[in-house]
Amino acid sequence: MFERWKSEVKPSPSTVMTWRGVINNLATYLGHENVRTITEIDIINWKDALVGKGLKGKTIKDSYLGSLRAIFNFAADNKLISRNPVENVKVAYAKTRKKDNSHTITKKSPSFCR
Repeated sequence: MFERWKSEVKPSPSTVMTWRGVINNLATYLGHENVRTITEIDIINWKDALVGKGLKGKTIKDSYLGSLRAIFNFAADNKLISRNPVENVKVAYAKTRKKDNSHTITKKSPSFCR
């Protein structure tokens, strides 16, 4: 499945290396590489194991689940599997807020702001 996705999409070498690592991580966790037997529960349990290892939720969401979701979407779209088991799997994480400096007064502020 990955090789078919790679030959059609033609991703960058760094994407191939990173995404292959994610797939290998999942296969090692599951103990097999049969994509037709991977369930949503398998993906949730794997995600929970990644959380348990201390990976940040955003990393799991963007790097791990994101890459798998794309590859499994490709497989489902091309009828290689009947359903994407990653489709509805989410990971909770705290979103960081950007600091709002719009009200900060600096030495270079106009005189009416002082």
